[in-house]
Amino acid sequence: MKKQIIIISLLLVLPATIFAQDKKHEIVLGYGVGTHYAIVEEMAGVLGIFITLGTFNAEYESGTGAILLGYRYSAGEKFSIGIDGSYTKIKEILKIQSKPVGDFNKQFYTIAPYVAYNYIKKEKFSMYSGIGLGYTFVKDEYTTDDGGNETNNSGEFAFHLSAFGVRFGKNIGGYVEVGYGYKGLVNLGVSFKL
Repeated sequence: MKKQIIIISLLLVLPATIFAQDKKHEIVLGYGVGTHYAIVEEMAGVLGIFITLGTFNAEYESGTGAILLGYRYSAGEKFSIGIDGSYTKIKEILKIQSKPVGDFNKQFYTIAPYVAYNYIKKEKFSMYSGIGLGYTFVKDEYTTDDGGNETNNSGEFAFHLSAFGVRFGKNIGGYVEVGYGYKGLVNLGVSFKL
């Protein structure tokens, strides 16, 4: 029995020790502003005003920005591969002839494989660009002021291009990225190398 406990303990501890030595795994937590979804919704609102000559308006009220969770695997000095998950919520007030008639809530759940190319990769600093391509699950909920409610679920192609990103720190670090897509025009956060 003692021998089995030692073997099981070694099987649980050794992989963690191996991962701790090579630091090829990374968990990323972040927040982004100016997502593709927010920009498209704002443009659609402006277009709606233009097309209806001001009769109809979807006015932006609030939003979460992009809440991000990602995993990266360092596949050598130049490339990292992984997966991103993001959540964004947008709330708009619908108006007809400037009178509020209801609320429109949109939630975007994105999952996308992600690849990054490292221009510079040092122990405490890296500079990179990357791209994520995947799928966004969209939940639309329209609630009228007179109590009506309609919910629609759909999906769409998701993308993000990180034109420029930097990470500072060794095992725990901060990062900032500039790009366009599901992460936002600017996103920043913390990453943990395992």
